[in-house]
Amino acid sequence: MDLINQKDIFTSYTEVAKYRKRYSNFYFTMQEFADKWKAHKFKAYQTETVFLIIEEKQSFHYLYYMCDSWEWIEDIQELKQQFPKLVVSIVGKKENEMYKSFLQYGYSVYKIYQRMRKIASGEEIARGTYVEYCSMQDKDRIKDLMLGTFDDVSDHIPDDEELKIFLEHRAIICIRENGKIIGFIIFEDKGKTSYIRMICIDHQFRGQGFGSCLLRTYFMIHCGCQSYTLWYDVNNFPAYSLYQKWGYQQENLYNYIFVL
Repeated sequence: MDLINQKDIFTSYTEVAKYRKRYSNFYFTMQEFADKWKAHKFKAYQTETVFLIIEEKQSFHYLYYMCDSWEWIEDIQELKQQFPKLVVSIVGKKENEMYKSFLQYGYSVYKIYQRMRKIASGEEIARGTYVEYCSMQDKDRIKDLMLGTFDDVSDHIPDDEELKIFLEHRAIICIRENGKIIGFIIFEDKGKTSYIRMICIDHQFRGQGFGSCLLRTYFMIHCGCQSYTLWYDVNNFPAYSLYQKWGYQQENLYNYIFVL
C-alpha cells in the first residue's frame, strides 16, 4: 500500500469521493474531514482498489475505507506492523458480503450493533415537562459517565471537541439527583429524523425509571420529527427492552465492529 503525503490527503480524498465507491464507512462532512486533516489526525494509504484513512484514537487506530471490492483486506497485515490495534466498522444487512469477507480473512467480530427505528405515531407527549439542557460546566461529569459506561473501542465516545459542539448546540439533555447529573441523552437531528447518539444512566440509578424519564423529555422536544433512530448492542437486553417499550423496532441493518 502506498502512503499518501500528509499535504496531499485532502485532495486525494475529494478525488476518490467523487466516484462514490460501492463500499465505504466514511461518514464525515467535508468540513469535519478537513478539520481532522489539519489537526494531523490522519494517515492515508491507497491502492488501485481502495482508499484508506487511519485515524489516531487514544488507545487504538480507526480504519476508514472506500472501495469497490475486498481484496485489500489481505494486505492489512502490512499496516498492522505500524498500527497493532486497528478497529473497523462494517455496516450492512445481517451477515452481508463485507462481514463475510473479514471472517474469511481470519478476523473475528468484537461487537455487533443493530439499528432500531421509531416512526412518529402522532401521540402527544405531555407538555409542561421541565427540560434541562447540559452546559459547559457539565462537561467533566458527562465525560466521567461516558468513560465509566461505554466501550471506547466500539461506542464512538465523543472527544472533547465533539462534546463541546453538542453542548453549544443544546444537543444534550440530562436528569439530576441532588444537583448531580445521573443520566443524559446526546442526540443529533437531521431534517425530520432525530438520532440518539448516546443514552446513559449512572450505574447506581439504573432500574428506577430514569431512562424512561429522559426519553419522555426527548420525545417532547422532538414532537415535530417523523422518525427516530438509534443503535444498540445486541447483547444489551435491558437497553433493548427500554427502546422496545418506547416504540422502537429493529431494522435489518447491523454495525459489525472488528478489531484487527
